[in-house]
Amino acid sequence: MKCKPILKQQKKKWGLNNASHTISPNGSSKRLTITYPSREPQESISITFLIAVTSR
Repeated sequence: MKCKPILKQQKKKWGLNNASHTISPNGSSKRLTITYPSREPQESISITFLIAVTSR
């Protein structure tokens, strides 16, 4: 997938080097979830983007 290097750069820019991400296909859209540890020991924060795949 082309977006992996861009995603790495973006995570570095956001200061989320220790964040994990998953990309799950969902029909004509993809779901990108970035999870990173919060300041609280038992908590983590997740951001989910829904990426629509459109054809030109």
